[in-house]
Amino acid sequence: MLSVVASCLREVDPTNPTVEVRPGAGHVRQALAFLEEHHQEPWTLVVISRACAVCSRTLQAAFAPYHAASPMEALLQLRLQKLRQLLLRGQTSVRQGGEMVGLSFSGRTAQSYRRLFAELPSQTLRHAAGPGAVIPMDGWRTHRENHG
Repeated sequence: MLSVVASCLREVDPTNPTVEVRPGAGHVRQALAFLEEHHQEPWTLVVISRACAVCSRTLQAAFAPYHAASPMEALLQLRLQKLRQLLLRGQTSVRQGGEMVGLSFSGRTAQSYRRLFAELPSQTLRHAAGPGAVIPMDGWRTHRENHG
């Protein structure tokens, strides 16, 4: 039991437990590759960390110097990028595209999308569809679209 706790406080080399392994770019690459492959799943930080064979504290520490976001923020950004790719193809509604990439849509999600891409998901879809095109709608609107 204590060895599990100790490994979460510091990662050790399994071949030599007295040698501490520092979190680094390898952990970040491994986590990002895992998220890329499984982005649509409802992951938690603990599960992502286990997939990378480190504890969550170690993974968060590894992200700090190498990535401008936490592991969960990186997952959100990845999902939003995947959604944008779907919307730019114009073959799905915002809500369906969100479900395909593991997002449940809310005003907060729309605002995260807007911060990343400087437009709302529905605007991306309209731009991709072009003038006069019929775009798939699902009834989802942001507060601003509903109330001006």
